[in-house]
Amino acid sequence: MLIGCDDSSLVIDKLCDEALERDSTVVCFYFDFAARNEQSPANILGSLLRQLVSGEGEIPEAITRDFRNDKRAIGGRGLQVSGIVKIKILLEWKNVDPNLPGTDGNGSLGCAAINGHGGVVKLLLERENVDPNRRNKNDRTPLVCAAIEGHEGVVKLLLERGDVDPNLPGTDGDGPLGCAAINRHEGVVRLLLKRENVDPNQRNENDRTPLGCAALKGHEGVVKLLLEREDVDPNLPDTDGNGPLGCAAINGHEGVVKLLLERENVDPNRRNKQGRTPLVCVAFDGHEGVVKLLLEREDVDPNLPNKNDRTPLVCAALKGHEGVVKLLLERQDLDPNLPDTDGNGPLGCAAIKGHEGVVKLLLERENVDPNR
Repeated sequence: MLIGCDDSSLVIDKLCDEALERDSTVVCFYFDFAARNEQSPANILGSLLRQLVSGEGEIPEAITRDFRNDKRAIGGRGLQVSGIVKIKILLEWKNVDPNLPGTDGNGSLGCAAINGHGGVVKLLLERENVDPNRRNKNDRTPLVCAAIEGHEGVVKLLLERGDVDPNLPGTDGDGPLGCAAINRHEGVVRLLLKRENVDPNQRNENDRTPLGCAALKGHEGVVKLLLEREDVDPNLPDTDGNGPLGCAAINGHEGVVKLLLERENVDPNRRNKQGRTPLVCVAFDGHEGVVKLLLEREDVDPNLPNKNDRTPLVCAALKGHEGVVKLLLERQDLDPNLPDTDGNGPLGCAAIKGHEGVVKLLLERENVDPNR
């Protein structure tokens, strides 16, 4: 029986109660102008759902309990049902499509994942026809969305489903692992690394790996987790030619630099597209702590120059970084006289710039040529 919207809400209530005792269903969708402020979509939907399930035979106890606990009168029948119960009822209807997207391209699973609704995600994943890899308008899957927000519980639920692809990237090229690494979500990173088929070296639109992203941001905890996996390549460069060590060094992230240098297969002399090694970069910028860490590794070459033939010592001398100059001069294999493309050595560069302190430090070393 379908009741029109002009009928009294009290009449509808009476019919609904009588329908419970008979083989019939009363379906109505009404609005009470006098109670327009109270009749929210949740209340109206609750009323409609109760009336629909009234004709389905025995109502599950969980649903009955929610209706009984949440019921309240609003000029007639206005019932609130918890979100989980509503979704559970809807999912029990075979003709409900759980994959239909909204204007942002997110299906039901994506919406629940973004907002961290673990209970809803669990219910949706129980439906065989739900697409766990459905992408939204930013090409982000539910797993990517949950990884960005750091919803560990949701990520765990998604990864328990075997057909979830842990590597599908968004439009920026970052997969779930890259997104979690960038946003410092260590728990999510740990969960993703447990999946054997996750690609720990997946590159984004800047050719930066999850390790590169974490190193650039200075996320020590994430870097440590990634380096514990043997198949992580610590040398893959980004579009600028900087590997993870270069990214960390340039930004002065000492803790990350230390972790990376503990990996035997990291290349401490890798040059970027400007021909700069990590040591050249930090000498120019004056990051003394990073310079010290790099020089403690014996295979770091203190004489490798950039494209302009400027060695780390020339760079430090030009910028007047006395502390860096002092550290470099402690290395016995350092050549203090190597000139740049203009023919100026470290002493000449410091003299031109008027850096007296640097000039004094250089002249204290016996093998410095005062004529260069």
